[in-house]
Amino acid sequence: MKIISKFEDYYDYVGKINDTDDRVIYDRRAIAQTDVNIKGSIKRTYLENITRDLKLNYKLYEYALKYLIVFDKMYMIVNTIPKKCDPIKRYNLKNDYKLLSRKNEEHLPLIDSIEKVNNRYRWHANVLFYDIEEHFCRQDPLLISACREVKHPIFVITSIEHKTTTWRDENITTALKIDENIPVLKDLGFSSIMKPEILYQEIEYFISNTIRENPDIKPPVEISDRHKIPQHGFDLKQSFRHGK
Repeated sequence: MKIISKFEDYYDYVGKINDTDDRVIYDRRAIAQTDVNIKGSIKRTYLENITRDLKLNYKLYEYALKYLIVFDKMYMIVNTIPKKCDPIKRYNLKNDYKLLSRKNEEHLPLIDSIEKVNNRYRWHANVLFYDIEEHFCRQDPLLISACREVKHPIFVITSIEHKTTTWRDENITTALKIDENIPVLKDLGFSSIMKPEILYQEIEYFISNTIRENPDIKPPVEISDRHKIPQHGFDLKQSFRHGK
């Protein structure tokens, strides 16, 4: 896989030490399609619950959420800025997002040193991470549709809006706002989720076979017996038994 990029990520070295298919191009310079509409509901109920649970430490921090898409899975990334913060530090922290994950917990400032010994906080934090693990980070076919629209395997959603006239999921359209910048996964703490060798191979495969919809891996089209018979030169109007 040939990577065209202005930055280096933690999995890039894999292509330098292993033989890869240079016909597969991964362009990480920018995303052109930043407004995407997907038929169906993406995590509608759970987004509200997670946003509510994050406010458990609202007295100390301001929160901003975005959604990291890696193939057909959604991960949450959070920006936390102390409320008592000078303007310069606030400016420097405004783009400092981290993966919201139990594996990355020690790097998240939402867990204050005083709050760590607070049993009530610990309970809320466990509920938060359980909800994330149970309802996010799981395969979602709608995200494959989003990847095909964006034409990228990895990107960040800045906002999710569900549009519907009823509460039935089949009548819902999900409007996505996409960040034009490709995320640097090493800065988000994603290396705690996936090893570089596996991620590199998954990206290469996803670009080749999922975004491009490789016909070789599609399931065969089922043809009914009624249509198979004429294909083999038989006449449906003439009985096999009395064909002479």
